[in-house]
Amino acid sequence: TRFLHETLVAQWSEETVKAFPTNKSYSIYSSFCFGNDRRTIEQVTTLIRDQMGVFRKLFPGERVEFLATFIHSGGKMGTPKPGDSAFYWRKATYHMYLTLEWEDKWMERDMRAFLGEIKREMRPLSLDGEAAFVNFPDGALPADVCERAYWGNNREELRRVKQIWDKDNFFKSEQGVRL
Repeated sequence: TRFLHETLVAQWSEETVKAFPTNKSYSIYSSFCFGNDRRTIEQVTTLIRDQMGVFRKLFPGERVEFLATFIHSGGKMGTPKPGDSAFYWRKATYHMYLTLEWEDKWMERDMRAFLGEIKREMRPLSLDGEAAFVNFPDGALPADVCERAYWGNNREELRRVKQIWDKDNFFKSEQGVRL
């Protein structure tokens, strides 16, 4: 078991290093949640492959990265009911986040536009056409969308809890649960 533990720790460490942007100043990302639906996953992977080709053509010679990271979240995660915790999207088998990284500040508008286009195509494929994973928040999600995207039908219960425990809204976030 020690070997297995060391192997898992090494693998997780390697994945963590790969997942973090190499230049933290210039990166954006968005997340999605998918079930174990073969047709949807095929659409998602085709879309990503096609968009990576577009990305290479749009930014030849630039120091940019387009990363797609899938995280398997099935198994026991799906055992609790969606209302048993804040995380509503229990039927998700995969969480995915897309990351764009770049080194030259002047490229920000192009990177945001590119990610915005992918999100317009990808979001309908996410659970209920809206699911996002709160652990990878998308700063570009509008305030009126993020509660539903992160917490689904649990948002009203979370608001009730916030009203009891944080009625002064001390713990506030632009994408947090609102009073």
